[in-house]
Amino acid sequence: MERYSPEEGNQDVCACVFSQFVGKFAGIREVSGGGHSRSKRCEKMRTSMKNKQKLRYALYRGREAIPVTDDDNEIVYGDDGEPRKSGSYRGSYGRPTEFFANIAFAGGEAEAVAYGVSVDAYDSKIVLMRDELPLTETSLIFQNSKPKYRKDGSLDEKSADFRVIRKAPSLNYTVYLLKRIEK
Repeated sequence: MERYSPEEGNQDVCACVFSQFVGKFAGIREVSGGGHSRSKRCEKMRTSMKNKQKLRYALYRGREAIPVTDDDNEIVYGDDGEPRKSGSYRGSYGRPTEFFANIAFAGGEAEAVAYGVSVDAYDSKIVLMRDELPLTETSLIFQNSKPKYRKDGSLDEKSADFRVIRKAPSLNYTVYLLKRIEK
């Protein structure tokens, strides 16, 4: 009987991935080993799709001037056709992009110490493969809410469910601590 061992075989396919397809390969009846290669395919298996849900993220683009509005909350335009600026600024965010991730609402004192924040400082966390998404400590996360836009077409950051407050990368994963946005 032929056996497959990850140490002897193809290092691009680990035993956990290979064992799912054993029935499709003639002559291979037993999978031995169980060790994981450090391939991208194997790392993706560790963040199981069944635990993920559809979320959206919006990346911070910088500051933008807040336009002047009239009593009816309509934007006031100048003679040049451009919105008049109030002199105040707010954060500007890109269009939300869908992604899938496991969002966890668990935490604890020992976990908070590991990330260098107080337990009250965050409400949930997302664990993703390292460098899977370009999230930063200024990104917005939409879980249950739909993104809303202002009359000038900019994203209303208060329509998001969470703000990323801490990014903690490790060798294989990045943990993002999230703080709920009060509405």
